[in-house]
Amino acid sequence: MKSTKEEIQTIKTLLKDSRTAKYHKRLQIVLFRLMGKSYKEIIELLDCNQTTIWRNVKKYEEFGLDSLLQETRGGRNHAYMTVEEEKAFRTLEDVMNQLQDVIQGLEKEVIKSIVNRRWTRMLFENR
Repeated sequence: MKSTKEEIQTIKTLLKDSRTAKYHKRLQIVLFRLMGKSYKEIIELLDCNQTTIWRNVKKYEEFGLDSLLQETRGGRNHAYMTVEEEKAFRTLEDVMNQLQDVIQGLEKEVIKSIVNRRWTRMLFENR
């Protein structure tokens, strides 16, 4: 892996910056490779997997230093609604709730009506 003194110095500066602390191991991996250390030496120094070293070095070679400073997490990609979608969903949810209220009100009225008819019928039949 070819390197310049400038690249090495940039990484050393980033390692001292507390804002990049969570990317410290990634930066160390690349720094040690730029300094000519073997994968085996880096594994012993940093106690990490060979795949981790390979992945970070490859990412650096392909996309540069910025790619190491980006938050990348595995797992499911959750689909989030846009503000407009959320408003539309909430509006739809409100309409559904209103419809349920109307249906419940109608059900009560229908039940009252049926009970009243039966009650009235019973009253007239018993006369």
